[in-house]
Amino acid sequence: MAISFRTKEEALQKLRTLWAMLLISIGPYGYAGELSPGFHWLRFAYAFEAFAALAILNILYIALMYRKLSLPALQGLVRQPDDPSAIRRWYASQVVLLASAECLPLFGLALRLGGNTLSQALPFYFGGAILLLLLFPRQIPTPARSST
Repeated sequence: MAISFRTKEEALQKLRTLWAMLLISIGPYGYAGELSPGFHWLRFAYAFEAFAALAILNILYIALMYRKLSLPALQGLVRQPDDPSAIRRWYASQVVLLASAECLPLFGLALRLGGNTLSQALPFYFGGAILLLLLFPRQIPTPARSST
């Protein structure tokens, strides 16, 4: 199924819906982590350190993808606001960023399922929520029109 939008506003609305669903899903992750019995194969000595390293690498990946993928796509969309391929490129770059930010709460859930404490998982839940809040899909700027 190909992604198709008639306007950039339609793409923005779909992104905001996705953003809201991802943000809201962090609560059920925490709830599931508290109720689930866990998995023995997720229990290992340096689990917190391993997931913390993965989280740091994930944040670095998000920063790199924002600079290399999202900013050029946004600039292309500002230059050509009605171009369907520019809209799709921008939309895809935003989905990549949002999905990457969602990994942090999943790391927290994996920690809880591995038997770690809630206080060890909370930074991952909150870190993911903060990243998602920072990545809220904003209104796409319109190019400045010359008055000549």
